[in-house]
Amino acid sequence: MGRRLLIIRFSAIGDLLLTAPVLQCLASCGHDLTLVVKRSHKSAAEVLPGVDEQLIWEDAQAGLIEHGKGRYDAVIDLQGTYQSKQFTRKLGLPVSTFHKPYLKRWLLLITKSPSFKISPVVERYAHAASPWMEGRSLPTKLSFKLAENGSIKNALVFVIGGTQVGKRLSLIQWQELISNIAFDGNPMVLLGGPGDQKLAHELCAQFDHLIDATSYSIASGLSLIKNAALVVSGDTGFMHAASLLDTPLVSFWGATHPNLGFAPWPVRSSQKEVMSKSIWTPMSKHGKKLIFLPNPMNKLPVSEVLTAIEQMLQDRTTP
Repeated sequence: MGRRLLIIRFSAIGDLLLTAPVLQCLASCGHDLTLVVKRSHKSAAEVLPGVDEQLIWEDAQAGLIEHGKGRYDAVIDLQGTYQSKQFTRKLGLPVSTFHKPYLKRWLLLITKSPSFKISPVVERYAHAASPWMEGRSLPTKLSFKLAENGSIKNALVFVIGGTQVGKRLSLIQWQELISNIAFDGNPMVLLGGPGDQKLAHELCAQFDHLIDATSYSIASGLSLIKNAALVVSGDTGFMHAASLLDTPLVSFWGATHPNLGFAPWPVRSSQKEVMSKSIWTPMSKHGKKLIFLPNPMNKLPVSEVLTAIEQMLQDRTTP
């Protein structure tokens, strides 16, 4: 019998997209899903599979505290922060909480040792939701709510954004990368957010075959990625989208590292990862560059990214 589940995941884009396998699994079990997100991430939540209702945290929290017990059978807290835990305690409902490995993460950042590798966040989400998943495996074919009309097909998509400087290539690195990729008819698209438009304009001024998609909505960006020939990205929400949508992917890593639990999921054969050669990698979970240390992304070998791109494109065209 299906349950009425209240699921909490306030932000951010990548974290929300990575809830998709769990949400789709829960929906396949017949549960009715209500997702609580912050207003700034509403557009990302709208594409997620299996969600019956979406609530905005800033508007709904008081009503949920007052009426949640009569509307829902249980809560799955996929945020796992002090704020979300304080809130769920007030609901008077059974709660299953996503736990963050603070100590293990700290040890990994300090020692850089792979012995402290953190399990994928998708699997940790699934552990929190496991009481309602009926023993089912997570799906690897995801059904995002995307429109197909108007999307550019078979493009090489370069994700130029990133929330922190430790996740982003510089203008010079993008220039080196793009200038060494043979333009053979595949559209070449720059994808990011409003904050990346200046970089996109600079690159488009130098390379007139580039298409600027930094003004795209989240849904349009995901449709572009779904239909792409290859995505090249740092540790971003669009990188996670490429993996979830089974689009060939070359990911690069500077201040963050796949061992922190945010490697592309699921692992697929059509993926390659390029790591910074900096001794400071990984530096932080979110890609923030510590003020007294150099940016690890400066030690990212662009030549290795180029080699990975060439291999991936060759694999797609080789009989």
